[in-house]
Amino acid sequence: MVLRGEPRGRVGRCRVFFCPKMGAQTIFPFFFLPQVLVLDEPLSGLDVTTALVVRELVRKLSEEGKIVIYSSHILDMVEKVASRVIILHQGRVQADDSVESLRELMNVPSLEEIFKDLAIQVNPLDRASELI
Repeated sequence: MVLRGEPRGRVGRCRVFFCPKMGAQTIFPFFFLPQVLVLDEPLSGLDVTTALVVRELVRKLSEEGKIVIYSSHILDMVEKVASRVIILHQGRVQADDSVESLRELMNVPSLEEIFKDLAIQVNPLDRASELI
């Protein structure tokens, strides 16, 4: 998980690194194949091609039994790569299940709709209208 910068310490037996911006070097850390990989907004600043590469890498690592903790506001991508989703709102767990189970339970077609129902307290359409 080294992109630029220095190691920041250890969590258990894992080395922890800090990277302020992901770029073409993003592929490099995947070759270490850690058992647990934590990605926080991994698509931020990436072009479409690199974002698709990251998505496929996450999928392949998951298929190999690796644990990928993927934190993102891009819910379409989360929906495509996650086998399990935890939705947080104000620091509290609002949902913890597979996307498919949550869709069935909430009777909505997408993770975005699930998130709207569980965590958004304002109407996005009304808020956008107020800004115009």
